[in-house]
Amino acid sequence: MGCNYRFTGQAKMGPSGAYAFGIRTGVNSGVPISQVIQYEPGEGWYRDALIPDHSEDGRTYLATLNYGWNTVSMSVLGNRYLASVNGTEIFSGTTPLTCGGVFIRLWRGTVQLKDLTVQQLD
Repeated sequence: MGCNYRFTGQAKMGPSGAYAFGIRTGVNSGVPISQVIQYEPGEGWYRDALIPDHSEDGRTYLATLNYGWNTVSMSVLGNRYLASVNGTEIFSGTTPLTCGGVFIRLWRGTVQLKDLTVQQLD
């Protein structure tokens, strides 16, 4: 995979589930490093974070608790990234990460995933 791509997938969580999709992911001493969008339904928001150091203090976007299917997409081109949910842009910015793969994190309950794709961008 190249360094510029779009990672898209659908996620549906059960009660108390939570998830994150990430781009430009690498691993340092067994710890993932990634630019992520996290759905934190217990908090009522999506969070834009650079993990692991800023997983609890990134920008937030208010979200309604939703147990249906949601399409999450993250694109990265150069040092710019864009994150959207169900076609609505919710975060954009720059990332210090220069290259890497995709990342999926699931925690605190059941989460279903489908239609995961990675598309190369020029």
